This record gives sequence, C-alpha cells and structure tokens, in this order.
Amino acid sequence: MTARLAEYQDFEDRYGITFMTRLTDHESTGDPDKQKVEFAADDATALVYGKLGMQYLVPTDPHPQILVRICIVNSIWNLGLSLNGGLGEDWDAANQEALTLLESIAAGDTTLGVEDPQHTEPPNPVIVNASPTVFTDEKLSRY
Repeated sequence: MTARLAEYQDFEDRYGITFMTRLTDHESTGDPDKQKVEFAADDATALVYGKLGMQYLVPTDPHPQILVRICIVNSIWNLGLSLNGGLGEDWDAANQEALTLLESIAAGDTTLGVEDPQHTEPPNPVIVNASPTVFTDEKLSRY
C-alpha cells in the first residue's frame, strides 16, 4: 500500500475535531470516524499519484505540502458527499481548485514547491526512427 499523503491528524490539525466529527460521525457516537477519513485519504492519494505518475516518481517522500493540501481538500469534499446537500459551494469550489492545481502540476505548468521535485521521463518513451521518404515529388510525377 502506498503511504497516504495525509493522516487523520493532518485533517484535525487543519479543521479541528468538531468539524471532523460533524463530517464523519453518522452513528452519533460523538467522535470522528477516523477510518472513514483514512479511506477518503487513500482514495485522494490514489488520485494524486495517478495524475502525477507519468511526470514524477511517486510516492513522494517527504510529501510536498501542496500535495498534502490537495489530498485533504479532495478527501473532505468526498466525505461531504455523504451529507444531505454536501458541504456547499465553497467546498465545491475548493475541490475544483485543488483538482485544477493537480492538473497543472501533472502538466508541468506548476512546480511541487520543493528543491528536488523528483521529475522523471515517462517510463516508456516513444522513439521515432524516420527514414527518408519513398514518396517524393520526382517519383510521384511519373504517375
């Protein structure tokens, strides 16, 4: 299993236990459901690494904070889908912004913000061997 980009504590540090409880405590235990958060973080990690796998060596170690943030925002947005009405337009916009940023990083238009971004060539480069063309104007003029 690939190390997830964000652990439960990262979520709680950013958004607090009250928010995490409201988001995940569907059984009314009064506590956040850490397993739900970890599953959502696993899904978001797979999304991030899936997008970046052709440009960067993944998994990253240490995790660039920009990827941790993308993971957390996408995880919370996905967890919010289980709530009646979701988390609202602000979270929809935040998730869309995170996904747009991820696409920009994957395209090489935005850096990871680390000194060694672990940039790599695609695993199966295309090699083109072009020999001289057999269809020249001179040869075709006979037809």
